[in-house]
Amino acid sequence: MTRTAPHRDQGGFTLIEVLIVTALLGVVMAAVFALVQTSQRHAHTSEEVVEVQQNLRVALERMSRDLRLAGLGVADEDIFVARPDFLRCEGLDDDGDCLDSNALIFRTLSAPGQIARINDELTTTAAEHVLRVASADMARLFHEEDYVVNPVYVRIFRPATRVQPLDRVFQVMAANPDSADPTLTLNGFNTSVSLRPGDLIARVEVRPGVVDPNSNPPEHPNQIRYRLVRAESADEDQFLLARIPTGVDPDDRDAFEILASKITGVTFEYFQDNQGDVRAVRITLTGATDATRTGVAGYLAPGQDNNVRTRSLTTVVQLRNR
Repeated sequence: MTRTAPHRDQGGFTLIEVLIVTALLGVVMAAVFALVQTSQRHAHTSEEVVEVQQNLRVALERMSRDLRLAGLGVADEDIFVARPDFLRCEGLDDDGDCLDSNALIFRTLSAPGQIARINDELTTTAAEHVLRVASADMARLFHEEDYVVNPVYVRIFRPATRVQPLDRVFQVMAANPDSADPTLTLNGFNTSVSLRPGDLIARVEVRPGVVDPNSNPPEHPNQIRYRLVRAESADEDQFLLARIPTGVDPDDRDAFEILASKITGVTFEYFQDNQGDVRAVRITLTGATDATRTGVAGYLAPGQDNNVRTRSLTTVVQLRNR
């Protein structure tokens, strides 16, 4: 009797089938990888663009606020010490710091922009006096938790005559914004002087280390400088927009207030009246993504040689104090 061997299933993949599946899987994986890479590229570029736009908005708002106070406290001098058509960062010497380049420079009563209006009519009879001010918000501008650690200095200015009733710098000893009549306590009156409702108390910056600000008083009226300084990026078109108020050494870059990074251009247009006085300024800020990031190969699509994105913001600021 002959026995028949049991039938076995010979199913499986041939080499050709394996190669086809591998090729198809490679195509799919390449497409997925390209999609992920493109998404990452767009995400990183979008983050850079958002940062550029935020920088421009913050800087433009700060510059506009400063320029609206330009001319306050300025008697006969011109508001502008220097009014360039654009800011550049081209060092005139070989140190590469750009601190000798041009700057927008204008005068104002208070570089910090903190001003309170006096509600009192009185004649001072002592070195220290409590003065009522127009609002709690004004008093709050001068409040500090510790006036020894963070001394606050002010000038008193009379807008009607554009003079100081007493040409001195005073120290704020206390601010009381929460009372029914908000007050500031000032010390430093060395002679009798009459104060009137409407006189202004304006905060001024004193250089660090100055013990007696009246022996080395801050410039009056204050000056504010805007200039470009070099950024740390290897992108040579990237700059920082710096604000340098009175009280800050214009040669000490570490002390500057940096308003914005990724700035590539700042231009100004001045609108004058028939007497030649500037009545308004058009500011245009331009920023761009960093070419050393969005311009490198990882950010470029095939055949693309530049992925740098540029944005601009423009505003016109009316000068209120002329």
